[in-house]
Amino acid sequence: MTRLPAVGRAVIPFADLTPAACEYVADTVEQAMGVFAAWDIPLPRQQGLREAVVMLREVASAGAWGTIPADLARLTPALTLAGDFILIAQCLGNDPVVAISNEMRPALGEGLATIAKVGGYDIHSQYWFGMLLARAGLRPRVPRAGERRPDFVVAADGIDFGVEHKRPQSERSAPRALDAAAGQLRDYGSRHHTPGVIVMDLSAAIGTHHLAGARVASADGELRTLIGRDLQGQAGHLDRRVSTYTRSDKYERIVGLICYVRTILWIEQRSGLVPTVTAWVTTDVMEGGCHGLIQDTVQRLFHALKGTIQEFGDSPLLQMSAL
Repeated sequence: MTRLPAVGRAVIPFADLTPAACEYVADTVEQAMGVFAAWDIPLPRQQGLREAVVMLREVASAGAWGTIPADLARLTPALTLAGDFILIAQCLGNDPVVAISNEMRPALGEGLATIAKVGGYDIHSQYWFGMLLARAGLRPRVPRAGERRPDFVVAADGIDFGVEHKRPQSERSAPRALDAAAGQLRDYGSRHHTPGVIVMDLSAAIGTHHLAGARVASADGELRTLIGRDLQGQAGHLDRRVSTYTRSDKYERIVGLICYVRTILWIEQRSGLVPTVTAWVTTDVMEGGCHGLIQDTVQRLFHALKGTIQEFGDSPLLQMSAL
């Protein structure tokens, strides 16, 4: 078996990233592109990453990010795409999941302008979460095509769990996305005896894409607190829907709900602006859905994911709820 190229870890997460270091980030992106080429996604199809490399080298050459919000907003999709797909290549490079590879082709083909319009993270957050699963040691699998299926299946303590990831575009559409996820997990679980975990990326629903050029004082936690409150509010509504839904049995075997938000904030430090990936997360174990399952298994699964989000989000991650 041909070993795929290794991708460096030194630039991840983007802690204290300087304009000069963008040259190294660009080199690392090119290593990741080699991994995806080996996954049968040719370099010409990786438009967004190719554009990101050009932009990162321009920043390194200029030695500056720019100073106005428009400059920072323009760079955010490049940093987002670069960071996410470096991580995906690192965590999945030696063991590519064919179905994920097939689904990633359209995402890699999108240019930075398109990515900027939808908030950067939205197009590829599913693959980023698949990376988290792999990094947490849960070895995500993609069910075979031809049936209604979740995005991933993972195993914990010998129990398979279906994991469905949704990205609602607004607070209003979030309950519909939640219901759709529960239906997919129920249909798959009834045939394969898998309890379900729903994951909701609420970044677009909360609107953090509007923060693409936001500068935040290092000691100022007001913006982060506001985002955290919005996440808690939306997650609380979704949690109550899971717990009180009576129209059908679609939530009967849902054992947990994970909601998260992430964005890049430009932190003002003495050394200058630092682009920082910031993440918020809520988790809730649904006791009613466990039905004799060992709750400790679900707790351990969530704990592994929380620790991984901490590793690749802002450090320390703002903890919205304890496990």
